Amino acid sequence: MTKTLCMASTLTLTSLALLAGCGGSDVSAPYASSKRLAPQRKASAADYQNIVQDLYVAYFGRPADPGGLANFENALQAAGAPTDLTSLAQAYGGNSQIKSLIDSFGTSHESQTLYGSGNTEDFVTAVFKNVLGRAPASGGLGYWSGAIDSGSLSVGDAALSIMAGAQTNQSTQGMADAQLIANRISVATMFSSAVSSQGASLSYSGQIAAATARAMLSEVTAATDTTAFAGTVSATVTGLADITPGYANAPTPMSASAATWTAQNNPLCTTLTPYYWEIGDGSGAGIAASETGSGNTPVTSGTVFSIASASKWVYSTTVVQMRGGASQLTASDVNFLHFTSGYTNMGNYTPGSPSCPQTSTVNQCLAQGNFATQDPNTEGKFDYDSGHMEVHASQNGFGNDGDRLLAQAVQAQIGSDINIAYSQPLLAGGIYTSAGDYTLMLRKILNNVLTMYGALGTNAVCTSMKSPCSAPYSPIPEAWHYSIGHWVEDDPATDGDGAFSSAGAFGFYPWIDSGKKYYGVISREDVASAAKGEQAGYASAQCGRLIRHAWMTGVNQSNSLPNLPGT
Repeated sequence: MTKTLCMASTLTLTSLALLAGCGGSDVSAPYASSKRLAPQRKASAADYQNIVQDLYVAYFGRPADPGGLANFENALQAAGAPTDLTSLAQAYGGNSQIKSLIDSFGTSHESQTLYGSGNTEDFVTAVFKNVLGRAPASGGLGYWSGAIDSGSLSVGDAALSIMAGAQTNQSTQGMADAQLIANRISVATMFSSAVSSQGASLSYSGQIAAATARAMLSEVTAATDTTAFAGTVSATVTGLADITPGYANAPTPMSASAATWTAQNNPLCTTLTPYYWEIGDGSGAGIAASETGSGNTPVTSGTVFSIASASKWVYSTTVVQMRGGASQLTASDVNFLHFTSGYTNMGNYTPGSPSCPQTSTVNQCLAQGNFATQDPNTEGKFDYDSGHMEVHASQNGFGNDGDRLLAQAVQAQIGSDINIAYSQPLLAGGIYTSAGDYTLMLRKILNNVLTMYGALGTNAVCTSMKSPCSAPYSPIPEAWHYSIGHWVEDDPATDGDGAFSSAGAFGFYPWIDSGKKYYGVISREDVASAAKGEQAGYASAQCGRLIRHAWMTGVNQSNSLPNLPGT
């Protein structure tokens, strides 16, 4: 048989038949029939559990995290997707919603890192090794490589098609592959369930945790007794708690120099000057510096700025302290503080906005418009809006407070030694303070003097405006989650490390690492970027997470995304 026959350019039954003599055990494709039976009932989100695990295993080589599992179940249901993998692969080319969802896996940073950027044959071999635990036969390698090179199969769809093809292959090798996949999906489901039941969602975050789960899943073979494997699953999930995502031995002897190099040399940081940055722990600052750039006045720990949305973390910390801890928050508190309350008519006013005059009270600020009215279209959905906290404050004893009384009420909870001032009675964005004062609050959190320590990362909701979250509005272009007045930087596509943060519109960016051991801040004020919404804050976050990663790993960060030691 010639090479031409073994490099079929279209995925058809005829090409599959021709390929049977070319190592056909690896070439069964999920297109055996173009006819699909109409479903007997509308699928529920739970009906997509196995398919989502299929996608996670195919593209990431690991089990789904509980949040991602739920999000993609809901998104597939909304798209009217089939509930079996073969039909899902068939639907890829004809349903734009399904194509977008699958492409979000195939083009993700995590998938591209797993499969590399080599030639097509290297890519196909990597997919086979990850999905089926073996290299492809020569005929299968030629078939799938040819399909990709000819354009009849996209790189984003490849892992799904190869997995679906293996599940329908009736050869001896195909039956073994199908059993391997079934065992790994069973274990992946068991793992995701254990993460939920053990409250380990935050621990299952970051590259090291992902690599740990991936290594566990790679131990599963076609002969594995999945029931007996439950002990390994439980032990793996329990062990995640001992991992600070990506940072097993932080800090290292090179941490200070790596953080400094990153702040002074990475383009995402050098474009921010002038700014002050600091990293420390509960005992105080470990390293701090002012990056001035050319001819700029230095920013110091005592420089007072408008911190804009970083005020949200201050207010939420105040509420948690006032309630007596995270466990004492009411369901209403949670809805207001993670921005799903539906009070989304206020917008995102920055200091100086005429809609919330400096001389007014909280209630008078709300009276400027229909800010105290719920929007049924956003209730229950994340929507980044000042109205949530303003209405919450009005309903919880702060309604008649102006700037001075608000500052006093907040200081009564977080400490009078933390100097803050309100430029307007806006809980979500009205504070002026310095890095030195804000980091004092962060140290109190790390030391559990402030009970926000126990609220970090809790009740987190999906925030992406894209599928599968479809949030009405988020200023962050990444799939982070939002907790009690702060972000959780856990997007796997950008190597999210699970840190907690609260970036402000003008560039003030405070954070606490996911292990609750270290804090950091970038302090600057880019007033010219006010019209860009939160983009100055996101710019600081992009630099700040690189400085954080350099500190945690002792490795200079020269790229736009964090890298692990040795990568």
